[in-house]
Amino acid sequence: MKICAIIPACNEAATVGEIIRRTKEYVIDIWVIDNGSTDDTAEIARHNGARIIPYPDKRGYGAAQYAGHMFAIKEGYEYILQLDADGQHDPKYIPKLIAAMRDGDYDIVLGSRFLGGNSNNVSFIRKSGIFFFSTLVSILGHTTITDITSGYKVYKVSGLKKLHKPSDINPAVEQMMEIAKKGMKIGEVPIEMPLRDMGTSHLSLIRFTIYPFRGLWGIIKVMLFR
Repeated sequence: MKICAIIPACNEAATVGEIIRRTKEYVIDIWVIDNGSTDDTAEIARHNGARIIPYPDKRGYGAAQYAGHMFAIKEGYEYILQLDADGQHDPKYIPKLIAAMRDGDYDIVLGSRFLGGNSNNVSFIRKSGIFFFSTLVSILGHTTITDITSGYKVYKVSGLKKLHKPSDINPAVEQMMEIAKKGMKIGEVPIEMPLRDMGTSHLSLIRFTIYPFRGLWGIIKVMLFR
């Protein structure tokens, strides 16, 4: 499998080095999208063996993710492993995700907190929102998804090329709706995802509050126009 790892990162100097070192046990080519960091994220990532894609125009997680995907496509990779730099996505699950992709020939494999009873760290409000959107997209897309907002995933590039550019902010629901609507093959594997204990989440209080509206609008866009 010709695979690379894409890691969007903004001010994750405290954790990005360890994530890269542990990811390199399974994936050699690692690209960190430095999304407007003002700390030493890029320098630490480079020191630990990652290559850097500078993305100073800080438009959001979705925009940085998309920049990484387009770069990986241009470089000719067949698969893209995506994980975050904040320590919530444990690299020990990488072999599990890759094996599922290889054996199931999926278009995307998600790491799910809701398979195997691993969602204890998720708050009731957030768990309810994830359940709502996972169920809605599963019904509309005639598929089964349990953790639609998971950022820990493996894409097959041939399938990724068929998708539109997702929203710059909170892209997960919109993108998964398009994947489901187009009949792509979706797989999930159970993972644990601990709460971050360093740094600051890109989901500010304002973004968290308007997330449901963005998610619903993303679903409407896909159903009407894609």
